[in-house]
Amino acid sequence: MLRDELLTLCDKYSVGGKTSAANVTNVIDFGETSSIPGVNKRGGGYLNIQVTTSISGGTAPALTIVDSADNDSFAQVAGTGTISLAGLTAGTVISIPLPKVRRYFTVKYGATAAATGAFTAWVGDKATQH
Repeated sequence: MLRDELLTLCDKYSVGGKTSAANVTNVIDFGETSSIPGVNKRGGGYLNIQVTTSISGGTAPALTIVDSADNDSFAQVAGTGTISLAGLTAGTVISIPLPKVRRYFTVKYGATAAATGAFTAWVGDKATQH
């Protein structure tokens, strides 16, 4: 599977010891300052998450899709909720249609008790598990 480095949010992001919600590594700047309601000017795409090291332990390890107009104040994208990572094994791939987002976009990882494991997340065509 091919990945664009500029559309990669994180590569082998370790969840070990992390409990409070924090941005993963990178923020994607779509380079647009205005949006038209109901139109995804970014052409759709998918948020792909591949578990690189099995995720275990902890309580409620999850990702939340967030966006921002100013790269400072991030908020959960309406209607997306959280993506549970609990008990996912290495090699598992999750592809979620990318919702309409504002100029800046990333995901936050959080858990109520620390888990172990790692994942990679990127935006692109729908990924498949190999």
